[in-house]
Amino acid sequence: GAPAGGTWSGPGVTPSGQFNPSTAGVYVLTYSVGSGTCLTTDPLTVTVVANPNAIAPPDQDVCVNAAVLQLNGTPAGGVWTGPVVTAGGAFDPALAGVGVFNLTYTFTNANGCSDSAPMTVTVNALPVVNAGNDQTLCDQPVPQQLTGSPGGGTWSGANVSAGGLFTPNG
Repeated sequence: GAPAGGTWSGPGVTPSGQFNPSTAGVYVLTYSVGSGTCLTTDPLTVTVVANPNAIAPPDQDVCVNAAVLQLNGTPAGGVWTGPVVTAGGAFDPALAGVGVFNLTYTFTNANGCSDSAPMTVTVNALPVVNAGNDQTLCDQPVPQQLTGSPGGGTWSGANVSAGGLFTPNG
């Protein structure tokens, strides 16, 4: 306050003027200079608004050939920053390539208060799939177990189970 040498009083303020509000709200602070009959005071109303709470979606793992991800933060209307992400939240795994990408969602409210939330998108390479050598089998109802690598894949086609059991005369 002016003139120098006065004292502050009110909730959340020290006599030297350090203001540290405990919560959002309206605070009336008073600056006083002088003493006795020469005491002059001036009130100051300070409105403290709550910070927004930005929330990013959970971290994601995708393959490099995945479709463009549309990331949506909360509250809506914030801005995305980071490698290969548009301000509107479009992230293209093919453009990004294989790797780990740290992104940030920042929301600023009408009062100019902002908050940020991080998220990570991990872009994985496509697996190298090998169904094995071509085979010639007799047309008989004898099941044959097909194997491929890496393990854990799913087989599809006529007369074959998801686990790779193939019956030529199914």
